[in-house]
Amino acid sequence: LRVYAQRALQATRDILKGDVLQEGHNLGILRPGKQPQGVHPKYLSKISGRRASRFISAGRGVRMTDVR
Repeated sequence: LRVYAQRALQATRDILKGDVLQEGHNLGILRPGKQPQGVHPKYLSKISGRRASRFISAGRGVRMTDVR
């Protein structure tokens, strides 16, 4: 249950390769449920403002390897 309910950084809409990641625009702190989980919300400041290195579909977790 902990994995299911733990908050993580998730894509709130489709993110194309090269898009800038911004909380409230295409990135959010959500409970992923059955979707692949992203990184812990404490990394938001390290990810916000950086560009996506691959396509990330809505709902999927954002990982450190997804940014450049």
